[in-house]
Amino acid sequence: MKLSLCTLSLVDRPLDECIRLAAEIGYQGVEPLAREPHLPPDTPLERVRQIASQVCEVGLAIPCLAASVGGFSQAEAATVQRQLNDLRRLLEMAMVLGCPLVRVWAGGPEPGQATATHWQRAAEGLRQATEMAASYGLCLGLETHYGYLQQDVAGVCRLLALVGRVEVGVIYDPANLYVAGAEHGPEVVRFLGQRILHVHVKDSFRAAASEPDVMGPAPYFYRPQPLGQGGVGYPPILAALRDIGYTGFLSDESRRPGMDGAEVARQEYAALRAFVHEERI
Repeated sequence: MKLSLCTLSLVDRPLDECIRLAAEIGYQGVEPLAREPHLPPDTPLERVRQIASQVCEVGLAIPCLAASVGGFSQAEAATVQRQLNDLRRLLEMAMVLGCPLVRVWAGGPEPGQATATHWQRAAEGLRQATEMAASYGLCLGLETHYGYLQQDVAGVCRLLALVGRVEVGVIYDPANLYVAGAEHGPEVVRFLGQRILHVHVKDSFRAAASEPDVMGPAPYFYRPQPLGQGGVGYPPILAALRDIGYTGFLSDESRRPGMDGAEVARQEYAALRAFVHEERI
C-alpha cells in the first residue's frame, strides 16, 4: 500500500504548497480537494496541466479527486444536470492529471430516514454519473460517510447494486463509519473486498456536543485524535486490507483544531509509516 495526503488537511494553503509539502514529508500521492480553494470544477485546463506537471516533477501520484459533486437523492432535475456538468469537467481534469478515480456523493439522508424516492433518485443520478465516467475509462467512488445514504455498509452496497456497474466502487473511510456508530473494522473490509477502490484514514473519538474541540454536524460529533490514538483501531483494518490484496493508497485527511496542518500531516505520515511497517504491508 502507498501513502497519500488529502489536501483537506491543508485547506488553508494553496494547492501548489500542498503538493510541495506532501512530497517533502514523504507521501507518495496527493489527493486534491476538488473544490475551492484547491481544484474546483471550473479550473481552467491550462492550470490543471500546470498542476499535473508539478505533481510529476515531485514524483507524486494523484489517486483520487476529492470531489463534492452529486447529492442526487435530494436534488431537482436542474440541480442534477448542473452536478453532472461539473462531474464531466472533473473527469476531463482527471484525465489530464492521470487520476483514475473521482469521488461522487449519492446524497442524504441517512438510510434509516430515507424513502424509496431517495434511493430511486440516487440510483438514477449515480447511474448517469457512472456511465459518464466509463466513457472516459475512469471510475467513481462512493465514500462511506455519516449523514448520507452510504452511511453504513448496507447503504453503500444497496447503492452499488442499484447502479449495477463495475465502474463505481467504495472509498472506505473507517473513521466516518465509526462516527456514525456503524460497523467499521476488518469485518467491513472483508465484506466489501474488491469493491474498495480507495481508503481514507484519520482517527477520532465519538463525542458529545458539549465537549471541547469537537467537530461534525449534529448528531455526529467527534473529537479528532492523532492516528492510532482514537477509537477506530487501525492495525486490524490494515491487516484485513492486506489480506484482501488491497494495494492502493491510504489517503490521510486528518484535521485537528488549533494545530498547523503541515505539522498534522507530518505526524500522520510518521504514524502511517509505523503501522505499515508493523503490518508488513
